[in-house]
Amino acid sequence: MLRQNTAGLTLIEVVITLMVISAVFIIFQTSLNVIFLNRRVNHQELALRLVNTKMEQIRALAYETLPPAGSFSDPLLSSLPSATATLTISDYDSATKQVTATVTWQEAAGNAPRSITMTTLVTKGGL
Repeated sequence: MLRQNTAGLTLIEVVITLMVISAVFIIFQTSLNVIFLNRRVNHQELALRLVNTKMEQIRALAYETLPPAGSFSDPLLSSLPSATATLTISDYDSATKQVTATVTWQEAAGNAPRSITMTTLVTKGGL
């Protein structure tokens, strides 16, 4: 009579275990990528909202009352990591000024800084 050895795992059990572990790893990696992408998109949307708000404030001003160029602040700016906001005003022609607002932030150490920029023209006679 032959005696069967029941100790150990069969090849099918090992393959199924490896497939389950692989599937869990793939799901984990995908979830991690989605989290990082979601954070990046949220930062970009916030920076766009900041720049857009500043542009709307500039467009509401008269030509003579444009603020000086330099940094500007906003309460939401602290929500972006290592963020700075700048306003540049230059002469476009004798009756027009070009206004550029930029928000720059750093996603994580080692990554290149990201920025959102909007430009508008303001004339002596209005928009």
